[in-house]
Amino acid sequence: MTTAAVFIAGLAVVLVAVGWSFMGSVTSSNSVPVELKSTTQGLPTISAQDIGVLVHVVGGVNHPGIYQISPGSRVIDAVMAAGGIAPGASDCGINLARQVSDGEQIVISVDTACSAEKGQVHAGGALLSLNNATAEELDGLPGIGPTLAQRILEWREANGSFVDINQINDVPGIGDKLFETLRELVSL
Repeated sequence: MTTAAVFIAGLAVVLVAVGWSFMGSVTSSNSVPVELKSTTQGLPTISAQDIGVLVHVVGGVNHPGIYQISPGSRVIDAVMAAGGIAPGASDCGINLARQVSDGEQIVISVDTACSAEKGQVHAGGALLSLNNATAEELDGLPGIGPTLAQRILEWREANGSFVDINQINDVPGIGDKLFETLRELVSL
């Protein structure tokens, strides 16, 4: 063996030894700390008021969809977020001043004729609000007696406010025929 070959072999042994020691130090320096703790200290808190409420606006609006609006907003705010009432649609049968709740669906009728023009109306010329009427007022509607009036109040108490006129059909004892009569006389 020549001196050059011995020198190259020795250099190779040194390089391998240095490489192994370097690899060992890299592995040991990447160890994970034993005690990791999660902290929210200093982070802002997010409340429901910061997030707002989500409402689904459908039917006769210019841009149907899901909208995030401020807590305490009214139906009119949701309708305006959806681009307003579309041409040919009607806001009859919906209380635009009512506060919305999170997860609510708001349906704007595509029927252009107002319910008040089609049938009888409650005293004073206004439609009767399903969400605000008393048992006595409901009893004054055709086909609704004290028993059905009480069932409507019980349904409202159990399910919250009516969000769609069609929900009156969910009240036990109101069939399709009575529903069609009431549809023209009530609002939300």
